[in-house]
Amino acid sequence: MALDLTRSFVENRDGSYDPYEASRSETFNDTNKVKNHTPIRPFELKTYLKVGPSSDQKESTPFIIEWIPDILPRCHIGELRIKFEYGHQRNGQIENRNSRTMLSPDLSLQSQA
Repeated sequence: MALDLTRSFVENRDGSYDPYEASRSETFNDTNKVKNHTPIRPFELKTYLKVGPSSDQKESTPFIIEWIPDILPRCHIGELRIKFEYGHQRNGQIENRNSRTMLSPDLSLQSQA
Protein backbone atom coordinates (compact mmCIF):
# COMPACT_ATOMS: atom_id res chain seq x y z
CA MET A 1 0.00 0.00 0.00
CA ALA A 2 1.44 3.36 -1.01
CA LEU A 3 1.69 6.18 1.52
CA ASP A 4 -0.20 9.33 0.52
CA LEU A 5 1.57 12.42 1.81
CA THR A 6 -1.50 14.51 1.08
CA ARG A 7 -5.09 13.64 0.37
CA SER A 8 -7.90 15.98 -0.67
CA PHE A 9 -11.44 15.95 0.71
CA VAL A 10 -14.62 17.85 -0.07
CA GLU A 11 -16.62 19.11 2.92
CA ASN A 12 -20.33 18.30 2.75
CA ARG A 13 -23.10 20.50 4.13
CA ASP A 14 -23.64 18.15 7.07
CA GLY A 15 -19.99 18.52 8.16
CA SER A 16 -18.83 15.16 6.85
CA TYR A 17 -16.04 14.76 4.29
CA ASP A 18 -15.70 12.76 1.08
CA PRO A 19 -12.39 12.00 -0.67
CA TYR A 20 -11.76 14.18 -3.73
CA GLU A 21 -9.69 13.07 -6.69
CA ALA A 22 -9.54 15.20 -9.84
CA SER A 23 -9.97 13.01 -12.88
CA ARG A 24 -8.90 13.69 -16.46
CA SER A 25 -12.55 14.01 -17.53
CA GLU A 26 -12.96 17.06 -15.27
CA THR A 27 -10.19 18.96 -17.04
CA PHE A 28 -10.98 20.92 -20.18
CA ASN A 29 -9.63 20.07 -23.60
CA ASP A 30 -9.06 22.51 -26.51
CA THR A 31 -12.45 21.93 -28.18
CA ASN A 32 -14.59 23.00 -25.23
CA LYS A 33 -12.15 25.45 -23.64
CA VAL A 34 -13.57 28.91 -23.01
CA LYS A 35 -11.24 31.88 -23.41
CA ASN A 36 -9.96 33.20 -20.04
CA HIS A 37 -11.88 30.46 -18.21
CA THR A 38 -10.42 29.12 -14.98
CA PRO A 39 -11.81 25.82 -13.73
CA ILE A 40 -13.39 26.00 -10.28
CA ARG A 41 -11.42 24.22 -7.57
CA PRO A 42 -13.12 22.96 -4.42
CA PHE A 43 -12.20 24.41 -1.04
CA GLU A 44 -9.20 22.59 0.32
CA LEU A 45 -9.00 21.58 3.98
CA LYS A 46 -5.79 20.11 5.37
CA THR A 47 -5.33 18.64 8.83
CA TYR A 48 -1.75 18.27 9.99
CA LEU A 49 0.06 16.99 13.06
CA LYS A 50 2.17 19.46 15.00
CA VAL A 51 5.44 17.70 15.77
CA GLY A 52 8.74 19.21 16.89
CA PRO A 53 9.77 22.85 17.20
CA SER A 54 8.13 25.67 15.27
CA SER A 55 9.61 29.05 14.34
CA ASP A 56 7.05 30.95 16.45
CA GLN A 57 7.33 28.93 19.69
CA LYS A 58 10.06 28.28 22.23
CA GLU A 59 9.24 24.68 23.17
CA SER A 60 8.67 21.84 20.75
CA THR A 61 5.21 20.36 20.33
CA PRO A 62 4.99 16.91 21.94
CA PHE A 63 3.96 13.71 20.19
CA ILE A 64 3.78 11.11 22.94
CA ILE A 65 3.04 7.39 22.71
CA GLU A 66 2.95 5.53 26.03
CA TRP A 67 2.46 1.79 26.38
CA ILE A 68 2.03 0.37 29.88
CA PRO A 69 1.94 -3.42 29.66
CA ASP A 70 0.15 -5.60 32.16
CA ILE A 71 -1.82 -3.01 34.11
CA LEU A 72 -4.01 -5.97 35.01
CA PRO A 73 -1.47 -8.83 34.87
CA ARG A 74 -3.96 -11.67 35.28
CA CYS A 75 -6.05 -10.43 32.36
CA HIS A 76 -3.00 -9.54 30.23
CA ILE A 77 -4.39 -6.05 29.63
CA GLY A 78 -2.19 -3.05 28.92
CA GLU A 79 -2.86 0.64 28.40
CA LEU A 80 -1.97 2.71 25.32
CA ARG A 81 -1.96 6.52 25.52
CA ILE A 82 -1.38 8.78 22.53
CA LYS A 83 -1.10 12.54 22.91
CA PHE A 84 -0.69 14.91 19.97
CA GLU A 85 -1.64 18.35 18.70
CA TYR A 86 -3.02 19.14 15.28
CA GLY A 87 -4.11 22.09 13.22
CA HIS A 88 -6.15 22.86 10.12
CA GLN A 89 -5.49 24.83 6.95
CA ARG A 90 -8.30 25.92 4.65
CA ASN A 91 -7.07 26.93 1.19
CA GLY A 92 -3.56 27.51 2.54
CA GLN A 93 -4.64 29.70 5.48
CA ILE A 94 -4.25 28.42 9.05
CA GLU A 95 -7.67 28.01 10.61
CA ASN A 96 -8.21 28.65 14.32
CA ARG A 97 -10.74 26.26 15.80
CA ASN A 98 -11.87 25.87 19.40
CA SER A 99 -9.96 22.68 20.17
CA ARG A 100 -6.42 22.43 18.83
CA THR A 101 -5.13 19.77 21.21
CA MET A 102 -6.44 16.26 21.23
CA LEU A 103 -5.81 13.73 23.92
CA SER A 104 -7.08 10.40 22.78
CA PRO A 105 -9.13 8.37 25.23
CA ASP A 106 -7.22 5.63 26.98
CA LEU A 107 -7.30 2.43 24.99
CA SER A 108 -7.02 -0.89 26.76
CA LEU A 109 -5.37 -3.59 24.70
CA GLN A 110 -4.44 -7.13 25.51
CA SER A 111 -0.70 -7.69 25.64
CA GLN A 112 0.80 -10.84 24.20
CA ALA A 113 1.92 -13.08 27.06
